[in-house]
Amino acid sequence: MTANVPPIDNEPTDEFMARCNDITVSWEKGILPFREAIVRLAICRQEASGQNHAPNEAYAEHQLGLLQLYRGNLTLSIQHSERSRDLYLQVGNHSRTAPLNLNIGECYRIRGDFDRALELYRQAVVIAAAAGNLRAQTIAVGNEGLVLVALKQPGAALIKFAESLALARQMDPTTPILPRMLCETYAGMTAACLQQQDTQSAWKWAMEAMAIAEANPQPLPRGYASSALGQVITVLGTSPDPRFVADPDHYFRAAEDAFREVAAEAELARVTFDYALSLLARGKKTAATRKLQQALVTFTQLGMLGDAARVVEIQAQQPE
Repeated sequence: MTANVPPIDNEPTDEFMARCNDITVSWEKGILPFREAIVRLAICRQEASGQNHAPNEAYAEHQLGLLQLYRGNLTLSIQHSERSRDLYLQVGNHSRTAPLNLNIGECYRIRGDFDRALELYRQAVVIAAAAGNLRAQTIAVGNEGLVLVALKQPGAALIKFAESLALARQMDPTTPILPRMLCETYAGMTAACLQQQDTQSAWKWAMEAMAIAEANPQPLPRGYASSALGQVITVLGTSPDPRFVADPDHYFRAAEDAFREVAAEAELARVTFDYALSLLARGKKTAATRKLQQALVTFTQLGMLGDAARVVEIQAQQPE
């Protein structure tokens, strides 16, 4: 058999997936710099392509799309994800297209195209449920909740978050991505409860996120949890738990540091924006103005047009 004979199986090999996952997890933990992770995944992709192993190549493309998504390189992320989806479809593996729809949907959510994002998430849910892909199903439902928070529909968002948590409880608790998934969900629930002016529930969910982040000291969970706590303490004006300081600045800075650690530019920009809103709420206009401008620059660079428009609207509302 030569290296160029197409694989009979349409699934990535366990060994190849483990190698790619090790790279992605090392980046998530802050062990591996972003650029090095991209280079290593690109080498894996080249190897799979040279062996004419489409499923392995598709898996590497998927991981590259995921990293570029967090970096905020949305066009690159979509390109990798669509390439991965096409490769899986070429070998008749429809079940693995669910996470790709999910990644592409995330890019559209970040860009502010919520209708397209919801369409892709719902497609991902159907495909993932049919394939028994619990992980993709859990993330897709949770991401529907995040869109509904952005659309200021907190009641509907909380229903989706509850569905996502119920699915997450069925997952293997040792799944490496689970702490990040749960922290992002609890942070979304915190935001939804704040929209409903339910500060008691908001504090509860922020505490759930922080407990997971403390038990899993990785940058992404820490970033989501710290941001959620900063938002709640801004509204409360204090900390109900003496273990946590009553200073929103402390938590927003921790969130910024966490996302900066793994070069998660889109998440960093969002935290900077939330930090600016917190500063405005506390009457710190000069500092808020700087943060709003920082967020606007990054949103514009990343093509996050919906978020950029929100910044411009808030800037226009500020008195001279």
